[in-house]
Amino acid sequence: MVVTTAMSKSVSVENVVVSADTGTELDLEAVNSDIQHADFTPDNFPGIIYRNNEPKFTGLLFRSGKIVCTGTTSVSSAKTAVGIMIDELKDLGVPVSNHTASVENIVTTTEFETQFNLSSVAVALGLENIEYEPEIFPGLVYRNIESGVVILLFSSGKGVVTGASSIEEATRGATQIADTLKEFQLL
Repeated sequence: MVVTTAMSKSVSVENVVVSADTGTELDLEAVNSDIQHADFTPDNFPGIIYRNNEPKFTGLLFRSGKIVCTGTTSVSSAKTAVGIMIDELKDLGVPVSNHTASVENIVTTTEFETQFNLSSVAVALGLENIEYEPEIFPGLVYRNIESGVVILLFSSGKGVVTGASSIEEATRGATQIADTLKEFQLL
């Protein structure tokens, strides 16, 4: 999904993470034995990993009754994924009392008009707001205090916005970093 704003800064949604709570504790061993597409290996991971192909998503079911769905590219698809998992639990007779899905994270990508000298970008953005260690990670991590999102910038001119709870918030974060970089004549 690609979203373009009036300011022509477009973001492409790569992943939406949604969580829900069933309101009841789950017997993971029993649930695992009755659900297709489920993998429960408690020595490796404390929850059931549920993979679905149509629509494509990965869900996690925890003993506490918490559900996390990831791998979709829209909020509505992510909420549909939660609904599919809730329906599976109900079909097994699990008393689901609550399942309101809430968006935890939206990851988007964006492309800027130029390549970056990340050392110059690091100085311009202020060392207190960034993490840049090119020997460890090839991108610059910028924590945008105003929007609350985290933006990864790469020398290629590509950016990743994460930590948003809406597409509008992600787009706002991408637009704000673009405006800041323009102020410093880095874009």
